[in-house]
Amino acid sequence: ALSDIFKEENFTASYARTLRRNISMGINLKVLRATIGNFSASDVSAQTNSTELSTDIGLWSAPAEQVTLGLVVYDLNSPRFQFLSDSPGEKVQPTVRGGIAYRPKPFILFDADWHTVDGGVKDLGESYHLGSELTFAEIIVFRLGVDRSKFAGGLGFKRRLMDLDFAFYNQGELGLIYRVTMSFRWK
Repeated sequence: ALSDIFKEENFTASYARTLRRNISMGINLKVLRATIGNFSASDVSAQTNSTELSTDIGLWSAPAEQVTLGLVVYDLNSPRFQFLSDSPGEKVQPTVRGGIAYRPKPFILFDADWHTVDGGVKDLGESYHLGSELTFAEIIVFRLGVDRSKFAGGLGFKRRLMDLDFAFYNQGELGLIYRVTMSFRWK
């Protein structure tokens, strides 16, 4: 199985603050861990995991009642994963992502975003994403979209202080990728 060969884990602590009435800023501090398996016993210079620290920073704005804009730079400090002692390692290039969301009704959301990654571990170039969200009883959220021209979807549960989200998308040769996110709010 692919999970025996490669696995990524990401643990994030976030902080956001309102700067003005309709502008907010946030920062993520992340611990990134990548694990590679199946090294041969003769390759003594190899290690099976690498852990790095990374930082994201973002801005959010609501220029109109039903419209929001966002801009974020992921992996601002360009962490470098090192698996072989005699190699320079794999550098994670910063990713710039911007988007717009339109909410015609409180329970319907449409969004579009763009991002770019050049070089490094994720040499993806530019890509565009389109999505929609439908909320029932202010608790259950269904999501459908297109990610790099491939189908994506998800399901979310919202509570007063916590969100739980499940997402999946097609990653081409890797097949379906699943993501689980739990978020807490303190007010």
